[in-house]
This record gives sequence, structure tokens and C-alpha cells, in this order.
Amino acid sequence: MSDPNNKRRAALYGRVSTEMQAGEDHFSIEAQLAEMHEYCERKGYQVVGEFVDRGISGSQRSRPQLDNLMALASNRQFDVLIVHDLSRLSRTVYHTLDILQDLGKWNITFASVKDPDFDFTDPAKQFFLIILAAMNQYFLTQLRLHTAKSKNQRARVGLYNASVPPYGYARGEDPRQPFTINEEEARAVRFIYEQYATGRYSHQQIADLLAAAGFRPRPSPRRRGETPTVRQQFSKETVTDILKNPFYTGRVGYRIKHGKAKEIYEGRHEPLISLDLWERAQQAAQNRQQASRSAQAVYRPYLLSNLAYCDVCHRKLRSQHATGGGSYYREMSYQRGFADCPNQKSGVRTELVDRQIHAIVEMIELPADWQAEIGEQLVDTAEIENIERQRTRLQAEMRRMREMYRRGEYDDDVDEFHGIMKNLRRQLDQLPAERPDDSLYAVMQSIQSLRDIWADASADDQRDLFRLMFQEVVVDVANARVVSLKPDPVILPIVRQMPLLRESDWGVFVPAWPPELAAQVLSVPYHPPLATLPEQTAALPFIAASPFLPSVTGARIAPQISQALERCESVNPQGWRVVQVTHPGAAPLPADLRKWPGARSELISPAQFAGLAPGSVDVLVTQYLFWDAALSDQPAALAEQIARVHQVLSPGGVWLIQEPLPANSQSHWIYLALPRLADWVQGRFVDAAALYRALQTAEFEIGFDYAAAYQPITAALARTLIADRAGLLARAPLDDTADLAARLPTDPAAIIPSEFAFCTVWCCKAR
Repeated sequence: MSDPNNKRRAALYGRVSTEMQAGEDHFSIEAQLAEMHEYCERKGYQVVGEFVDRGISGSQRSRPQLDNLMALASNRQFDVLIVHDLSRLSRTVYHTLDILQDLGKWNITFASVKDPDFDFTDPAKQFFLIILAAMNQYFLTQLRLHTAKSKNQRARVGLYNASVPPYGYARGEDPRQPFTINEEEARAVRFIYEQYATGRYSHQQIADLLAAAGFRPRPSPRRRGETPTVRQQFSKETVTDILKNPFYTGRVGYRIKHGKAKEIYEGRHEPLISLDLWERAQQAAQNRQQASRSAQAVYRPYLLSNLAYCDVCHRKLRSQHATGGGSYYREMSYQRGFADCPNQKSGVRTELVDRQIHAIVEMIELPADWQAEIGEQLVDTAEIENIERQRTRLQAEMRRMREMYRRGEYDDDVDEFHGIMKNLRRQLDQLPAERPDDSLYAVMQSIQSLRDIWADASADDQRDLFRLMFQEVVVDVANARVVSLKPDPVILPIVRQMPLLRESDWGVFVPAWPPELAAQVLSVPYHPPLATLPEQTAALPFIAASPFLPSVTGARIAPQISQALERCESVNPQGWRVVQVTHPGAAPLPADLRKWPGARSELISPAQFAGLAPGSVDVLVTQYLFWDAALSDQPAALAEQIARVHQVLSPGGVWLIQEPLPANSQSHWIYLALPRLADWVQGRFVDAAALYRALQTAEFEIGFDYAAAYQPITAALARTLIADRAGLLARAPLDDTADLAARLPTDPAAIIPSEFAFCTVWCCKAR
């Protein structure tokens, strides 16, 4: 509806595609808005909002402020859309007409300052609009052609086209001048070519040699609001790119695709390597390629090939057959140039994970009246809205990533940008394009006979059948656990009926193994169901009894303390101070030091820990240190807590950390009872990845033991812990306890499956 005084409401839209353009008088945002305001004054329009997109091309249909503007238009929050000229709205015929069609549908008119008579009531003017839009698209096409010609010309005159110079070179102040050599990086480039030309090393082995020689890649760019992921060494892919780039020989490549340049010109920059060394390296690559073709590996299908991801760093696991026998899902962060995952260089045997997958598949069963039930699901508007929310979230994230790319925040790591975008596009493509009707029925028909054919199917067929149903499996590499699964959205209705799987987030499911099945398929320690609490509780409701005490009852000294003292002995021959920071409800580690006459042991409270002098402790043992900090009124930042420990340790001193990890315990019973608690825990408690990276940043030498255990609980005890607000629950916001009856068994003796994660970490301070 229009204004009661018959004053039409106007929304203003402006756009500039580059910051340089924004600074020019003619195209500046200020100039556009000023002329639009003058236009509205002449017409008697009331300006109700200004929407500006900066640094975004007019060829893109989706832009943050334009999207906001169209959302308001759909609710008829204004009457006329004003732009400075049509090219600010769009530079393609299709997008222009698409936008105007929507405006017409919502009874909103359009006006351009440069074309004040536009009102779309005259067919001739509508035709003129199409001509203008076509001219804008023609201009954009010509601009792209001129850009391509410009890049070709830069290559012809010996200049590089990218704004970021190749590794080994530095950019000068004048972009029209060639790059200069960065001597520190150049040494690494020459090292790569010289070693590879010998023919003895693969690209990964070259990356390892670079790390051993102390060479490091450029740091990844910082993303706003995020801690940057730092590559600790060259990745295999980076080495590959360097070995394929003719730029290092003093030449410039143009139209580069798959690492190869179709056109090569003489460059104006100084070469780093000789043509002879380049040719020897290319010959070594050709020899290795021919050798690999002559010894093709035996084909082996893997059930989770391209579906398995590490639960700590969330990078894809590689399916691999070991030389000595056995197949593994391997964590490949180290080979990809990262050193921020405690599972790096580790793998899990495929059969340990696959048997859990087999158990899950064998429990998939359609009810007898599945067609009727699925029919009800199809008209579930809440589910359709859920899918649309996921689609909107992914599209918004893609827009954010593109904006960051335009701002140059990925100039130093374009591969990372493309990897993230590829993953987002994959998730978007996997969402149902429309109501999951015929496709759902087709998949259900296949699943109906799945249990009958699964056991007799070949490994190839089992893999293909599983891919039909699931998109992603997150694996705990250290403990051989399936942590979560993401099914294809089309079968969400049937997966939600499986008692074995609990939906922790929309479309993400965690296994809840019943005790009898857990004993068969899990490799983690199995504890009998918890019906009563021990006298000394540890970290309720996540952990009852401490998992950190020695397994041998009556041990006089914990082996961890003995190992720490052995390490100290190599640094300092005598006089070691062993300090344990106690935790209420958890027994300290036994520390009878009679075998270590030069050592003395102390038990102190967290308050006393704050008063320790710098460099005064040789062995520090902390249990639940970060747990207690997270539950305090004003928890200190993780980096501050670690810096404090680093300060009190002596050179070569050892810090033994023993911590529960509630943020990594998504299969815990408490999340079944109180689903919204997960968000609070994730935001407050440290997880394995964050802890490992923070210790790396503090320059500790680290040994990380990431562990898990299975311990179910009776429904009666679970209800008691929640009612008493035991432990962590005393601090957590509990606003959904009224629905407990629907989530927990009514039988007090019923057993609720549960798993929890924890870690024991060795940290050694540099001498």
C-alpha cells in the first residue's frame, strides 16, 4: 500500500564494481545517490531506504544489498525502485528482465535517473528497455574481450598477469614493471628443481625435504573474524605447481589450464633457474609418469571412498592400501601442507570403520506401510521449509566467500577459496531441487530390498548402494569410530525413523549404539551401564569416574609421571618439582617418588596455581583445567591459560594435560535429552582441534592422545542428573526439560547409549 498522503515510497539502489570505480566522480556511490535524491524530490517521492553494493559486478544476479532490496519488494515495503542508470541494476538481459518481472509481479515500478520517463506502461518503452539491457550486456562482453586481450598483451610484452607474484618473486610498487627476485624464497625454488631433477624424489618427498631443510611457504591470508589456517610446510600440490611454471625460466605463460601454458613468451623478469635445469626436471616428471603407468596399482574398492572425513580437522580422508598389507582411511593434512591436526600421518583400518557402516545399513528397514508414511512426509511443510533454510544458508555463505575473494582476502591462497566453494556447491547440489516426490519413491523402492541384497553384493556394489543413500561420513581416526553421517536429503524421512541414528543437526545423524551392538562393532573401551554414581565423580554429566587413573590398581606412581621425569632427567640431572593441580571430584595421579630421590611432589589448588613463580615447575599435571575454566564466571581465553602454563614451566619442562572433550562427544546421552545444550557446549568448551592448534601456537612439542569410551546410562539416573542439575548442568541454560518424556525412555531401567571423548596431551617446553 502507498503512503496515506499519496506520496510514493522510493527505494534507491546503487552499485560500483570496483573500489577504483567508486572513487571516480562519475561513478561514485555518493554521486549516484545525490542524483537519485534530486530525482525523488522533483517527483515528490519519499525515500525509505538506500541499498548499495560495492565491488560487485553487474553480471551477477545475486548481490547482498540487491537481495535485501528484492526481499523488501516482495513484501511491498516500497512503491518504486530508483537507479542511477540501468547498468547499475544489471548488465545482462536475462537478469534485467528477471528483476523487472518480479517488480511487476509485486506491483512495484522502476525508474532510472538517466531515463526519467520510464514507467513500463508504454510497450514501446518496454521494447526500449530490452534494447538498453542488450547494450549493457554487449558492453560487458566487450569488456571481457578487452580484458582478455589486455592480459594476452601483458604476456606478449613479458609481464605476469596475476596480482600475486609466484613463490620466489616479489611485487614492486609499479605494476607495469616486472617482478623482482625474493632471495629467501628463491632458494626454496632452486632446491625444488635441483632435487627433483635427480629423479629420486616424488613431489611429496620434495615437500618433506623442504620441511626438513627449514623452508616454509607463504602464510595463508587472514580471514576477517577467523583465525587463519597456517600451512606448516609445502604441500605436494604446491610443489607440483612450482615444477610446472615456466615463469622460473624467465618466460611468461598465457592461457594456463591444468598447470600447462598454451602460449609462452619471453619475460622481462630475471630467471631463477636455467633452461637446462627446467628440461631435466620435466624429463624426470615424464620418466616418473611412464614408470607409474607401467606398474598400475591393483584396483581396490573402498566403502567410504570420497565420503570419509576426519572428525578433528574435517578434511577428507584418503582411501589407501598399505605396502605391508591392509587398507586404511588416512588423514592427509601433513601431505597437503598442514600440521594442525593431531591425526596427521595417521590412519584407521577400513574394516574397523566399515563394520559399523555394515551394521547401520543392515538396520535400515522400511515399515510395512512406508508408502503412506512417506506420503505424509511429502506434505510436511516444516520439512520443506527446513530444506529451503539450508539452501538459503549455503547461498549466503557462497555470496560471503565471493565478497571475501573480491576484497583480495584469498589472493595468496586461491586454491583454498576454490576448495571451499566447491564444497559449498556440492552441498547445494545435493539438496532436493523441489518436493522430493518421484525421486524419493524411486530410492525407497531400492532400499526396500537393501537388506536382502547387501550381504551378497560385491564391494563395488556396496559402495555404490551406500553412495545412493549417504553423502558424508565423519570418522574418528584415532578411535576407529563413525562420529556422524549425512544422508542424501531425499531419504531423510526414512533415516529419521532409525532408532540407531539420532539427528544432532538438520540432516546430520550420530550413531547411538545399543550395548549389545556396541560390544561387537566398536573398538573403544566398553564400560557397563551406569546405574549409580561413584563416590568420587569427575565431570558430570559427561564423565562419572575419571578415565585418567592408571589401569593397575594400587600403582605407586602413574607411568605418565615417570615418563615426564625421564624427559626432565635428560635436561636437568636433579631437583625436579612435580606439581599437580587438583580438581574437585577427581583423584590426583599417584606420585610416589621414592625411585626419584631428586624429585618432590606437590598437590595444589587452582587458586594456588595462579601464584606459581615463572620457571618454577618441571612437571605440571592438570586434570579438568579447561573444563573448570569454561564453567567459571569469567572464563579466560584459551591462549591466556596456555601462556600462563608456559610461563611457570622450566626450560625443557613437561606439561601433562588430561581433559574431557564435551564438544567432541556428540554421541553422549545428554544431547539426546537436551538437544539445545550442544550449541552452548560448542561455544564454551575447547575441542580437540582448537586445543591442538593453540598448543602449536605456543610452540610446545606435542604428543596428543585423543581417546573415547562407551558407557551407557540408565534412564532413571539420567533423569536424576538432569533434575539435580548435576555438574555442568548447574551452569548451562536448560529451557527444554519439559520435553524429556518424549526423548528419554519411560522405563527407569531402560539403557540409553552414550559415548564420551577425552584427551591426554604431552607438552614439552623448548629448552
